[in-house]
Order: sequence, then C-alpha cells, then structure tokens
Amino acid sequence: MATITLTIPATITTRVLDAIAAQYSYQVTINGQPNPQTKAQFVKAWLISTLVKAVKEHEVASATEKAQNAAGIDADTNIIIT
Repeated sequence: MATITLTIPATITTRVLDAIAAQYSYQVTINGQPNPQTKAQFVKAWLISTLVKAVKEHEVASATEKAQNAAGIDADTNIIIT
C-alpha cells in the first residue's frame, strides 16, 4: 500500500480548509447540532473520495475503449456476408 502525505503550510491551512469546505458544502452545524466531522476531517474525506472517483473514471474509460476496440476488431474480422 502506498502512503500519500499532503503537507499544507501552517500559514495557509485555514485558507485551504475554508476554501474546500465552502466549495463542497461543509456544514458547521447539522440540524442545529455541531457537525461531528471537523473541517479537516471533511477535507480529508473529500480528497479520498476525489482520488477514488478519478481512478474509477479512468478505469471505466479505459475498459470502455478496450471493449469498443475489441468489438470493432471482432466485427471487422468475423462478420461474413455472403
């Protein structure tokens, strides 16, 4: 397993967390109660889900391309009309 470490300089940590939290709808309170997930936890979860989504999208696109190519080759070489 690979470990990825992201270090955000202390001087901009608040800016980064606030920006991602605002951009992706973090809520400080939920139904009038404090959110049990901190901004930092929210951002970490968002980063992980973004990476997972990117991998899935890439793999689906790659599999789709391979299937289309295989289907084209199969149709080109195996359909005989007499």
